[in-house]
This record gives sequence, C-alpha cells and structure tokens, in this order.
Amino acid sequence: MKEFVNLNQSAVFSEVMKAKKRYEVGIDKLDSAAAQVAQMQQELRELQPQLIDASKKVDEIMVVIERDSIEVAKVLLPFCLY
Repeated sequence: MKEFVNLNQSAVFSEVMKAKKRYEVGIDKLDSAAAQVAQMQQELRELQPQLIDASKKVDEIMVVIERDSIEVAKVLLPFCLY
C-alpha cells in the first residue's frame, strides 16, 4: 500500500512539475513578446518624423499628378472625339 501511495505521489509530482514547466515557458514567451513590442514601439516613435515627411511629399506629388492629368486630358480630348 505504501508503494502505491509513493507511486501515486510521484505521478502527481511529475504532473505538477510538467505544469510548472509549461507555465514558466509561457511566462518566458510573454516576457520576450513584451520586449519585442516595446522595441517596435520605440522604432515607430523614432520613424514618426520620417513618416510624416513622406506623407507630405506623397500629398504634394499627388497634387502635381492630378494637375498634369488634367492638362494631358485637355490636350488629348480633341483626338479622342474622332
């Protein structure tokens, strides 16, 4: 009977240790993910001025493209009517 109790306790202990290991691995992964997110947030903050400048340049280019498209349409319109 004592051997059965020891065997049962050993099995329970083994399951508890497996659960503990899974928990520890999960915590490590969460810590790693949090560190990566913090690093990416910092990179985004550093890139923010460049992103704003690029957006302004794109807006300026779009205005030029729209204006040029209207001019091209005016020139090509007589040729498209025939």
